[in-house]
Formats: sequence, structure tokens, C-alpha cells
Amino acid sequence: FFLFVFFFFQAEDGIRDAQESRGLGDVYKRQLILSSVMMLEYMGWNEAALLITAALERAFSEGKATHDLARFMPDGKSMGTKEFGEYIVSILCFLSLIHICRCRRRG
Repeated sequence: FFLFVFFFFQAEDGIRDAQESRGLGDVYKRQLILSSVMMLEYMGWNEAALLITAALERAFSEGKATHDLARFMPDGKSMGTKEFGEYIVSILCFLSLIHICRCRRRG
């Protein structure tokens, strides 16, 4: 007798079509990022999940987000999903370099 357990991490996209039809881009990408954080945490890759969460928090603290969130932020800067994704990647690169430097100093 074998028992297989599968976990499914899915981003919901209920407002996706409405956002795209208004020319606001695809909010689905941000939801994919958050789903990937949950998956990484489940897999025990907590450092990777924390880096992604930190990148999102930094962008949000600067008021940078996709339109659906930026409109609720004081002085929020609405970014297209491609622009927002590229910005998150740039923050991740910066945070990763800091993390690597700290690890080398300890090691």
C-alpha cells in the first residue's frame, strides 16, 4: 500500500482579465511570486522565501507596486507588471549579494 501526497501551489487570478482589459498589466505575476514563497517555505527553503518576502516589503515600503496595490499606498507609484518584476529582481540581486558577503565574513 502506497500513499502519495501532493501539494499544489496556485496563484488565483480572479481579477486578471479586468486588469488586463483596462491596460493595467497582469496582476497574476505578483500572485505567482507569493505562491512561490509559500512553496519555498513548505520545501524548507526558508532563506530563499525570506529574501523574496524582503524584496517585496522593500518595494512596498518605497510605495512601488502594481496598480492594484499602488493606488492604496500614500504616494504609491504604479508600475506595470514587467517593470515591477524587474524591480523585484534587482532588489533580490542586491539582497543576495549582502547575504553572500555576510556568510563569507562568518565562514
